[in-house]
Amino acid sequence: MFESAFNYSISAFFSFSPLFNGVLKCGVGILNALVGAGVIRRLVRRGTIRGPLLLVGVLCMAASLLSACSTDRAILFFPFSVCFLLINSLNLPLHQALLTTNKANLPVGELMGLFNAFRSIGQVAGSMVSGFSYTVGHALPFFCASAFFMMMVFILRWGTSGEKKRHANGGIKRRKKNG
Repeated sequence: MFESAFNYSISAFFSFSPLFNGVLKCGVGILNALVGAGVIRRLVRRGTIRGPLLLVGVLCMAASLLSACSTDRAILFFPFSVCFLLINSLNLPLHQALLTTNKANLPVGELMGLFNAFRSIGQVAGSMVSGFSYTVGHALPFFCASAFFMMMVFILRWGTSGEKKRHANGGIKRRKKNG
């Protein structure tokens, strides 16, 4: 959602050609990959993922709010948005690391399948919501993105507190096969 709204905004602010927008996004993507590769490796080696993921969620929420509040001032909007994009580059790898290094012996293949299915749905729905909300107000998709990050932080912090109790017996209970 944020990235679509970012593309709309930089096109409106700067009237860049589609080629320049693509080059700009490519540069941010390369920077994201470098930042992500360096940070994620260290965190996975340490075994600390949940705390940094919460921090990434809070920082993304704050950067999205700052971007939303500065949609009428390009001089502020652009740095806040790039800050968001850099911090958000840690989001996906941290989620994947959290899923694949689970201590409760959950079925990793099923978890990754669900994760990727919901991620795909989120990309489609995020683009759609961003497009509709941008027509209502330029700041609205950024506020929506911030709300989604707030929900992510809430779920990570408080929504999974019963996870240890549910999975103390070694994982998800399976149905017994007949025969």
